[in-house]
Amino acid sequence: MSTRTPIKQEMINDIDQLEAEFNRTDEMDADDGSFAPPPARTPKTSKTTVGAPSPRVTVDSERTVKRVTLAPLAGRPSPLVEASIARPHERGVLSLDDYDEPRHVNIPLDVARNVARLSWGLELPLKPFFGVMGVAPPPGWGRVTSVAPQAFAGNLDNKELGAGATLFLPVFVEGALFSCGDGHGAQGDGEVCITAIETALKGKFEFIVRKDLTFRYPRAETPTHYITMGMDPDLDQCAVIALRDMIALVGEKAGLSHADAYMLCSIAGDLHITQTVNGSKGVHMMLEKTLLA
Repeated sequence: MSTRTPIKQEMINDIDQLEAEFNRTDEMDADDGSFAPPPARTPKTSKTTVGAPSPRVTVDSERTVKRVTLAPLAGRPSPLVEASIARPHERGVLSLDDYDEPRHVNIPLDVARNVARLSWGLELPLKPFFGVMGVAPPPGWGRVTSVAPQAFAGNLDNKELGAGATLFLPVFVEGALFSCGDGHGAQGDGEVCITAIETALKGKFEFIVRKDLTFRYPRAETPTHYITMGMDPDLDQCAVIALRDMIALVGEKAGLSHADAYMLCSIAGDLHITQTVNGSKGVHMMLEKTLLA
């Protein structure tokens, strides 16, 4: 059963305050705010792996940009979740013209059978992953919002980053200061009404310092695909960022020219809308590893 709750003025005030804060910081530069790009410098690299009882990061003592590789190998959802809240503001894909009050739905999870039971009888397979995985931003960025994903990753909400995936992250401060959360039992590409199946989640992470990598933006791999990402308030720019990074990756892996890599991305790569609701939207491009073998 779902319940419908009247909108309260304090809810709208909180949302307005959040949106105002996001819009304000979005205009700041690297000295004052959180949304400017990282400094133009050539990063060093580091790496990390997932499987340890608790997350750990091994990096140099130098405070230089490094890389962290992350793989959530074992995520288990809690037995009950409160999920799918359509909120009365414009961060969902649909507007107040479609929904003028919030909706709060409890979705029972059957962990033994790995399914969520929806109110109309559908049993949805669970595909758990952490919506938030990231490291500390560059110190010059100051205080940043946890809502919008950026170069340090964070609120990626990328459903491909489940058990067995590897996430490559730039490291901007000594020790990386990796954190994770925002457990999702299942989510569609886009996360269109702001929430996935939000649930408590436990995971094991292995961290490996990589000094052989030089890129400055998150990338990922699954056992079958390479993944590049783009985050920006403009969805078109998200696509451009993800595409350009995949062209670079193809050049690195297969030695193709820019034009040939661009063509390969067009005939064999897949652009996915990661999420549309985190202020900075997300697009990720996937390309089968076998195509570059």
